[in-house]
Amino acid sequence: MQTGCRLGSAAADGLRQADVEDWTAFQELFANDPSPRRWIYRGSRRRGLVSSLERACRAAAIDLVEAPEIERLLVREFRRNYRGADAASVASDTLYCMGLMRHYGAPTRLLDWTYSPYIALFFAIRDLEPCDSGEEGDGAVGHLWALDTAVCREVAESVAKDKPLRRRFEDEGVQDDATFREIYLSRPFRRFVLPENPWTFHERHQVQQGVFLCPGDVSSSYERNLAALDERDHRTERGERALRRYTIRLTAEARRAALWQLHRGNITEASLFPGLDGFARSLGHRLPFFLQQVEERS
Repeated sequence: MQTGCRLGSAAADGLRQADVEDWTAFQELFANDPSPRRWIYRGSRRRGLVSSLERACRAAAIDLVEAPEIERLLVREFRRNYRGADAASVASDTLYCMGLMRHYGAPTRLLDWTYSPYIALFFAIRDLEPCDSGEEGDGAVGHLWALDTAVCREVAESVAKDKPLRRRFEDEGVQDDATFREIYLSRPFRRFVLPENPWTFHERHQVQQGVFLCPGDVSSSYERNLAALDERDHRTERGERALRRYTIRLTAEARRAALWQLHRGNITEASLFPGLDGFARSLGHRLPFFLQQVEERS
């Protein structure tokens, strides 16, 4: 199996890029991460970073300038109809409510990320079509994003000085609903992105080592909220990128080997999505292992 990781200094859109073509290349990039809690990751089949709320507004031909009020009504409607045992938390904690909405598929501003590059890789390649032929379609390419959260905090504090960021993140016990609403839901909106998590985790969010990336201005696209990171990158002497995109191009053999390595680390649909639905979906990724059993018996 050919190994390789083709590095690029920057893409046309200003991102640092690299092509990852096998498990070895992935290991070279991420196995020795010196600051595992500083970086967060997202694996996706989509090339861009767009929230479900942004996509829903676009699909309905609604201008994003209306998104803050649309979001308020969505949260209100979810709260009015939710009957779970944690209804009190849903009613009192907006971030917890949005996280639960995201879990059940409602449009929100939140984007799912993880502290684990291995889990992000799984999401990037689980439905990836192998690129064995010279004619690559969109299905043959996955994307793994990496984001420096320390830079996120630095940029947010520089552009949102009128928001209580230090009080929310540095004062013990102040990550409450009041600071969340003042930072993200109160005008004037400021464009930045920050990692956020509610105090209480949903089980799936916990096993996926999840973290939400929250934009400061929901009336602007995710790209515009991320633009401040690019401006900061250009001001630094070394030009290092806080946001990086790794393109995953795998042959069938390389994809099978990567899924096997992830399986050995207990990263599967069954472990990431506890319950019968996750277990059932995991069976589709285990076909090579079943084939191995068949061959051993013959």
